[in-house]
Amino acid sequence: MNKTVNLFEEIYNFYKKLIYKGVIKKGEYLPSVREVALARKINPNTVVKAYNLLINDGLIQAINKKGYLVIYSTKNNKDQNLINELDDIKKEGYTKEEIINALEEVYKND
Repeated sequence: MNKTVNLFEEIYNFYKKLIYKGVIKKGEYLPSVREVALARKINPNTVVKAYNLLINDGLIQAINKKGYLVIYSTKNNKDQNLINELDDIKKEGYTKEEIINALEEVYKND
């Protein structure tokens, strides 16, 4: 685990990526707060904090007595998905120049 990232941010980023990539689709539920907390041996409030960030981003919705429902659809969000992927790459420490060079390499035969 990256020590500069808080645990709730790690959980938030994990589920955000799964939602943006369509691994967890619109209409599906995230694992329960209790399930995630037990699996990671952490306080449930940490999971709630992460899920609240996903709610604030408009990715999930809390459904009373049911859980956390994914409301984001990857359909028609292709541009946003690309931006999110590039943002993740930037956060990994790649410079703008390195990203541009990699893109040019990908498209050199087109």
